[in-house]
Amino acid sequence: MALAGRVGEEELEAKLFGSQPVRAKAVQQRPQPDWKTIHEQLQQHRHLTLQLVWEEYRQANPEGYRYSWFCERYQHWRRHLDVVLRQEHKAGEKMFVDWAGATIPVYDSTTGHAWPASLFVSVLGASSYTYAEVTRDQQLEAWIQAHIHALEFFGGVPTVAVPDNTKTAVTRACRYDPDLNPTYQEFAVHYGMGVVPARPYKPRDKAKVESGVQVVERWIVAALRNRKFFSLPELNQAIRELLVRLNERPFRKRDGSRASLFHSLEKPVLAPLPAERFDMSQWSRATVNIDYHIVFDGNFYSVPYALVQQIMEVRSTPTTVEIFHKGQRVASHLRHRGRGQTITQGEHRPRSHQAHLEWPPSRMVNWARSIGPHTVQLFERILSEKPHPEMGYRSCLGIIRLAQQYSAQRMEAAAERAILAKACRYQSVKSILKNSLDAVPLSPSEPASPPLTHDNLRGPEVLRPTEANLMLNQPMMEKLLAMRLHGMVEGLKTQAQDQAIHELSFLERLSLLIDQQWNWRENQALARRLKAAKLRGPACVEDIDYRVPRGLDKTVVRALAKDSTWVRNHENIFVIGPCGVGKSFLAGALAQKACRDGYSALNLRAAALLRDLGLARADGSLRHLLARLSRIDVLVIDDWAMAPLSEAERREIWEICEDRYQTRSTILTSQLPVSRWHEQIGDPTIADGILDRLVHNAHRIEMRGESMRKKRNPPDEKKE
Repeated sequence: MALAGRVGEEELEAKLFGSQPVRAKAVQQRPQPDWKTIHEQLQQHRHLTLQLVWEEYRQANPEGYRYSWFCERYQHWRRHLDVVLRQEHKAGEKMFVDWAGATIPVYDSTTGHAWPASLFVSVLGASSYTYAEVTRDQQLEAWIQAHIHALEFFGGVPTVAVPDNTKTAVTRACRYDPDLNPTYQEFAVHYGMGVVPARPYKPRDKAKVESGVQVVERWIVAALRNRKFFSLPELNQAIRELLVRLNERPFRKRDGSRASLFHSLEKPVLAPLPAERFDMSQWSRATVNIDYHIVFDGNFYSVPYALVQQIMEVRSTPTTVEIFHKGQRVASHLRHRGRGQTITQGEHRPRSHQAHLEWPPSRMVNWARSIGPHTVQLFERILSEKPHPEMGYRSCLGIIRLAQQYSAQRMEAAAERAILAKACRYQSVKSILKNSLDAVPLSPSEPASPPLTHDNLRGPEVLRPTEANLMLNQPMMEKLLAMRLHGMVEGLKTQAQDQAIHELSFLERLSLLIDQQWNWRENQALARRLKAAKLRGPACVEDIDYRVPRGLDKTVVRALAKDSTWVRNHENIFVIGPCGVGKSFLAGALAQKACRDGYSALNLRAAALLRDLGLARADGSLRHLLARLSRIDVLVIDDWAMAPLSEAERREIWEICEDRYQTRSTILTSQLPVSRWHEQIGDPTIADGILDRLVHNAHRIEMRGESMRKKRNPPDEKKE
């Protein structure tokens, strides 16, 4: 029986089931939740559940939806929230790359400890053809090598690579104009491939690789979960075998597989690989230090000692470090991956250094024989107590240097006392000599009293003497810590671990504790002064280079730095010269020496000082800022007189100079000669007042020459 041709679905439904608007109307009359607010709260609080949100809704609206209907309405609202653009991928156009979140453990064959290997995944857009490999880390070298292996696996080069915004690919993320990592960009240029990073926080821009990562984690990582691997090549071989199965696995919703689509669609249109692999070598510059080593990647590599202070070109590959001077290779080392390691070739050392390293321990002992038998015994104990004799060389050399300050008789007496106290260390001998304990007669050892016997006494097999000492001294240590005598606490711990400390008298032990507390206090105070000084870089007077012709008078600089007398006399220092000659370094070095001599310092650029004065003027704290500046012993103002001063600025500078005149010291660095400061200050009256307070008790250091930065980093020659 055919229905009439013009009956619609709604009319047909009404004829069959009748009109039932009552339930729908009743549903619409219930209080409607704010779905947008609920959705935002669920995204912001990861522990929040829809059950809790519904319970809060029902408390506010008892006649509201039941839980099942509430969930259904929320899911209905959320389905219309976001519409996804379906991406169309052309064959050979895009290669999506990313690191997987999952890692695979690789075990050390000797220790058995496991470390996580990172998983790299690459997917072609049109065919979803997938490549994966594991790397030791996610650094730039591993990132580039994985790309090279992926392109060789595909047998060609796509038009564009689409990475995430990882630092190995993008140095500065931006939606419209991201900055690529220079090495990554060079890699892309070498292979004739563009790089279009995904937008920040938009994973759907690289949905192919996100899906590929999930597939690799399910079909490769999960499949290897019960196997143990002891090297990256072994693990990558297992992954390569599973990759073949993954790419040949048939699709569920369409014909073919990743491999079949790749060979029929993508491989014919991929660009050919270049004739040579991308060279992973990186070039950099380094200056040879005075120990004939350069610093590269956190390690120290040697060069011939005749090249000290020369600028080297360093070519690094994943396995080697080559060092060149004026185009000629002067050293080659295997690259080390640790930090702080020293890699030295013996032929790079001077002959004197080679001879020094060849000294046997007996040479130290031969020197000690010229002092006396106790000194010989002291040296023998120092060298024998170390796991290797060379570890005791420095202690012995330090004691030899002490002989330049003290007579042989005192050295021998100090050695005897150190041996009796079983304190065979350089610091112990130094403390004995410094406190003249070598002149105190040695007390004869008292005969040991017989041990007590009692059922409740525990012997050394239960409690060692050092543990007993620590337990007995614990209340005293807590009181010392409450009085902030941390140095004495460390000294007590050291003495408690020394079983022979009882051979020293009470005054001797107390003297050692006081020395440690004093040194700790001085070190803490110096650290606070240096932190408050805000010095630019680790500048110190010992590192000033006088060999470069800059007009520096070594005698003048050393006289100023000797004991900071200029600070005690409230004198100023002007460091004047062109840009880059080392004015800031010299000023910072003098200020650092003043901190070491017990004075406070503060380093400020002139622009920053004027900015701080302006802010203080605006928020009403100018008086407090001026008072703080007036109490600083050495005020360093860098880049002085670079620009004219405003009316408010020159008055505040005048206030600073007035407060510090003949009470504090100031260091000014400037590119302009003193004769031009007057016009930069502006107002003639105020300028006269400022310069009168600065100039008449100032030392002038005028520097000249080319920029040190230009000499250390000469511009690369232009390529023809």
